[in-house]
Amino acid sequence: MPSKPEALLDTMVVAGLFAVTKTKDKYIQSDKAEWKRAIESLFTKSGITEFRLSIPISVCYELMSINRGWFDFISQNSDELFRFSRTRIDNEVLAYAAKYSFEGQTQNDDGKYDKVKGFDPITAAYSLMYGYYIITENLKDFPDSHFEVIALEPTILNGQKGKYRKILALLKPRQ
Repeated sequence: MPSKPEALLDTMVVAGLFAVTKTKDKYIQSDKAEWKRAIESLFTKSGITEFRLSIPISVCYELMSINRGWFDFISQNSDELFRFSRTRIDNEVLAYAAKYSFEGQTQNDDGKYDKVKGFDPITAAYSLMYGYYIITENLKDFPDSHFEVIALEPTILNGQKGKYRKILALLKPRQ
C-alpha cells in the first residue's frame, strides 16, 4: 500500500497555523482556523484525499531563532508535525540547497542577480530530493523551473489594520 503524500510547510504557514506569540492577539484563533481550512482545501482541489504534513528542520530552526516563545514551543512539542525538529541536516542536503539557491537566482530590473536566500533552499532541497510537496505563500523562492503549482487557495486573515489576503500554494517538485 503506497504511503500518504507528504507536504512540507514553509515558515509563514507554520507561523499561521500555530501563532506562537508573546502577546495574546484576539485574531489569532480565527486565523489559525483559516490557515487549516486553506491547507485542507489545497489538497481537496488537487484530488489528494490523504496526506501527511511535516515541518522541515530548516523551518524549525528559523522559527526558533525568532523568539523565545517559538524556541520553547518547538523544543517541547512532540507533535508528529515536528518530527524532523531534532534531525540534523546532512551535507548532501546542504550541497543540494546551495546548488538550488544558485540555479534559482533571477535577474532583477537593474541587472543584478537575486539568489534564493534564507532557509527556503533547504526546504526545496528536501522536496526535490525526496519528492515532498510544499505548502507556501511564497512562490518567488520556489520557481516554476523546479516546482509545479498544483493548487492555489486564497485566505483572508486578520491584522492590526484589518483584513488582508494571502494566497497559499501547493507545489509539487519537478523531476
